[in-house]
Amino acid sequence: MWESILASSITLIGFIVAFIIIYYLFSFTKMKKQKKYFADLHTGLAVGQKVALCQL
Repeated sequence: MWESILASSITLIGFIVAFIIIYYLFSFTKMKKQKKYFADLHTGLAVGQKVALCQL
């Protein structure tokens, strides 16, 4: 009985760890794209250019 509880606990921990790793990889790639977008946005700004901070 204890062996099956231990095995299921280890399996559950394995699934949680795998989910965290997959989530981190997707977040990292999205964050990398977003950083590149804003870096390109900032380098593309010129002096005297109008910037909209909020669109309603």
